[in-house]
Amino acid sequence: MGISKKKLGVVIGIPSISSAILIVLLLSMTFTYYAPLNMGIDVDKYSVHLTVWHNGKLVSHHAGNLTDYGEIWFRAKAFRSNATIGAQNMTFWGNTNSTTAYSETWTSLPDEITTGNMTDGANRYQSEGASIEFIGNNQANITFVFNPTETNTTRRAGLYSQATGNYLICTDVISPIINYGAGDTITLEFSITVDEA
Repeated sequence: MGISKKKLGVVIGIPSISSAILIVLLLSMTFTYYAPLNMGIDVDKYSVHLTVWHNGKLVSHHAGNLTDYGEIWFRAKAFRSNATIGAQNMTFWGNTNSTTAYSETWTSLPDEITTGNMTDGANRYQSEGASIEFIGNNQANITFVFNPTETNTTRRAGLYSQATGNYLICTDVISPIINYGAGDTITLEFSITVDEA
């Protein structure tokens, strides 16, 4: 199981901090104060993985990538230094059939699929409620089930912090690719882990 190039974590000597940081990163509301900049972000301490099922059958599970914007988003969440980002949650899904090589500078998936019930009208689908699961002190799983209504192929998925616009936080290839049809189910789950100090 690989580890992505950039990782986020906390290097403070209090184990319970990991849980608090993870909750702040994923589900925090707007903050109006600034945390000290010696808080201790270590970009070698996080991991993100994507697990994919097609019609209930496991397709793939491996490490994903954090975009440049994703790193900014994580740091702003952890330091509570940006009220706009503080109000955003990493729960919006996108898919693409593009074969374009991944770049950390991406802010959106190239040629994102927007037809066939792969989006909620003009907006990306969002994971909510029971689709966001916390495990222990340092892991969150974010899941969504797509129910396509047309034939297409998805080669890559990503998580965004907003329903529209260029706010791609993390992404991963789907390998082998999924050739789906109407009536299929595609279940995607990003697992984000912050190593405990």
